[in-house]
Amino acid sequence: MPGLLEPPFDPMKLDFFVIGASGFIGRVVCAELAGTGLTVHGVGRTRDAEIPGVHWINVDDYDELTLPPGGVCLHLAGRSKFRGTYDSKIEEAHAMALTEKIAHHDFSKVVFASTALVYGDQQSTPHLETDPVFPRSAYARMKLKAEEVMLERGRTVARIANVYVTGMAESNVFSRILSEMEEPDRIRVRDLNAVRDFIDVRDVARGLTALAMGGQPGIFNVGSGTGASVRQLVDYIAEEAGESAREIVAEAENSPESILVIDPGKMKAAFGWRAEIPIRKGVRHLVAERFVKRSSFGNQLRARQRS
Repeated sequence: MPGLLEPPFDPMKLDFFVIGASGFIGRVVCAELAGTGLTVHGVGRTRDAEIPGVHWINVDDYDELTLPPGGVCLHLAGRSKFRGTYDSKIEEAHAMALTEKIAHHDFSKVVFASTALVYGDQQSTPHLETDPVFPRSAYARMKLKAEEVMLERGRTVARIANVYVTGMAESNVFSRILSEMEEPDRIRVRDLNAVRDFIDVRDVARGLTALAMGGQPGIFNVGSGTGASVRQLVDYIAEEAGESAREIVAEAENSPESILVIDPGKMKAAFGWRAEIPIRKGVRHLVAERFVKRSSFGNQLRARQRS
């Protein structure tokens, strides 16, 4: 089948191309790859991200993307939120065109960043890669469609859990809670009971690097394997910010059960990878990054981060 690796596969002799390198995940992935001594090219639609050890390739439009054959590609590009049905159809058309282009290009290896959202949120036990999928959003359905293209070409699909990173999208639950922390009154969230698999972007970068340097096609879950409720998340953030006394208010008090956790056992068996940053430690780092330079409790956060 075209796209399958032919042994031997020596990643140190190949160029690595990160598509979507200017994104919050892409930047960290580029740094992780470069830190291993690989030759890394970051590809993005913004100016040079100035990541140490990374060669930058700027494109105005991914339709114009032209890359040499034989390298390793990590496809991280794409939006996660759409303004409406028309917007989502346009975005899907562009995303699928780029996916087809990358999947069929003569790369030695392609790793496609998908999402755990393809599983849906109605299973109480961690999802295996072989579980049925129930994508509920336009974004999840688009990712699943792109997965099919990649898998047909013998490529690798990474189904990634809920990533948190400094500067993440404002729609992210972490961002919403952190924004609420900057207000003087209550902490308001939509649903306190939803349970998710939260994973630090640094663990994700290590996982994607392992997949890119490995030689196995197929689907791999990149998550912690452990769920935390939004209420727990709020408590952790409030405690690290020294705001534990805040009242917490849920907009949807009787929301239906929503659980999404993924089993990373296949990643551990194949590559020895597992998430190493506990959520409490990750939250501590995130809160310090957000508030340490502009809050009255900056010294307290710095002391906690050093501990």
